[in-house]
Amino acid sequence: NVKETVDDLDVRDSTFKKTVKEDYEEVFDELELPKFTKYLAENADIVNLGIMLMLVTGIRVGELAALKWDDYDGNGLKIRRTETRYQVKKGLNAYEIKDFPKTAAGARYVIIPEDCLWIMKKLKAMNPFTEFIFMKKGKRLTTVSFRNRQYRICKKIGCYPKSPHKLRKTYASLLSDYNVDPKMTIEQMGHTNISCTQGHYFRNRKSLSTKTAILSSIPELQIAQKIIRTYVLIILSNFLSNFDLLAPHKPSK
Repeated sequence: NVKETVDDLDVRDSTFKKTVKEDYEEVFDELELPKFTKYLAENADIVNLGIMLMLVTGIRVGELAALKWDDYDGNGLKIRRTETRYQVKKGLNAYEIKDFPKTAAGARYVIIPEDCLWIMKKLKAMNPFTEFIFMKKGKRLTTVSFRNRQYRICKKIGCYPKSPHKLRKTYASLLSDYNVDPKMTIEQMGHTNISCTQGHYFRNRKSLSTKTAILSSIPELQIAQKIIRTYVLIILSNFLSNFDLLAPHKPSK
């Protein structure tokens, strides 16, 4: 529903303008995502590991920043709290943990793919005794650390700048691409129904070249193209014939 979608946005409360967003602005496409994940894996510090965890689970950045080791059971994560931010004064934000999720459906168990459990092992090696998973120099990392880092990475790899919320949309779109069961999709996303996910999160991640190749490979469209070309050639031939008949001819000697 609309409220659930607005609550899920990675922005402060503000006046929203009605704008049309292109797919490349909303998700990492099939060409960008490999470059993005490669950079994260090759530069796997605690912040980049957090971004990678968002990518493979679809959790919100506020949920990520609020994770504790008690939430992890070796296979997945219990989402039970979130970080919120509010403006103290102009130019100064404050961050605090709320002991409840951002939406009603937000309290959930999120599965981590087996091949991605190494992320948690690396994080545990970095912070084996801390309460929160994402801590550095004795302080909990806030959402701004992950958000700013992601923007910088996008700039480095040459793709359109995308926030952690766009990473969440990318995750949802991947589930759609691989025909994941709708019930499992909304459980992972923390949504109440699939219509919210379909209406506001699913995007076409295919590149322009892939889209062109797909449409060009449809047999019926190929036949239509041949018919059109044939008619064009016939019309052009008739036109040239008529033009030739109308053109003045020099008398033969």
